[in-house]
Amino acid sequence: MYPILFNIPTPWASIPVFSYGTMIAIGFLLTFFYVCWLAGKRGIDDEHITDIYLVIILTSIVGARANYVVANWSEYANDLASIPKVWQGGMVYLGGFIGAMLGGLGYLTLRRLPYGPYYDMFSPAVPFACALGRVGCFLNGCCYGVACSLPWAMHFPARTGAGPELRHPTQIYEMLMLFGITAFMHWYYMRNRRPGLAMVMFVYLYSLDRFIIEFFRAESTYEHYLFGLTLGQSTSILCVAVAAVAHLWIVKRTAPGLTPREIEAKSRAA
Repeated sequence: MYPILFNIPTPWASIPVFSYGTMIAIGFLLTFFYVCWLAGKRGIDDEHITDIYLVIILTSIVGARANYVVANWSEYANDLASIPKVWQGGMVYLGGFIGAMLGGLGYLTLRRLPYGPYYDMFSPAVPFACALGRVGCFLNGCCYGVACSLPWAMHFPARTGAGPELRHPTQIYEMLMLFGITAFMHWYYMRNRRPGLAMVMFVYLYSLDRFIIEFFRAESTYEHYLFGLTLGQSTSILCVAVAAVAHLWIVKRTAPGLTPREIEAKSRAA
């Protein structure tokens, strides 16, 4: 494992460049260019994309940290000053996703922009960024799975509490699933006729992905939340419920229109 990719020497101290943070940053950067490319094809000003990205980076960090703090409140009840110290670790992916969704919703509402087309452009981008984040988890040695004896089982660093046992490389499992979701969501996005449904489809798929992975994650073994499920599984159920409500609303209130592919073809012909 490589929790630190390299160190940057300075006259005062050596500055470590952490693999997890680096992969998250690369994910945000690549998906930013991808969404700008999609926006250009639909004639959408990429200035809005830049603004949305700045908002969701902040709100995703807040959401990921808030989810972790709430789930581990006993660690922070007598030390509230530690809550903002995100650099010490303690983030939840699903909390970050919810934070990003709410941040985007707030921005689009304030700017009076249509929700569906903007959310849909992020539906193939988000799983790609999450997949790169899981690469960062693997390099860092965290988020490993329960013990197993499969041929591809791996040792993880003792510093992360993994112990000597061979374990499921759950980071790799989820990375592969997320790359698959990315490919499917790009295909689905280009053919979707109802603005908003692409993001709904992504929420369904990502929630299913996370629900399944939770059965193999070691850190989730002792969690008991909604219906006795883990925090990730409980949050996934809530996300699916919200997505189902949005799905029904979109189908009832939105008439089918042109697909993004048809919009692109029409703009080229004009």
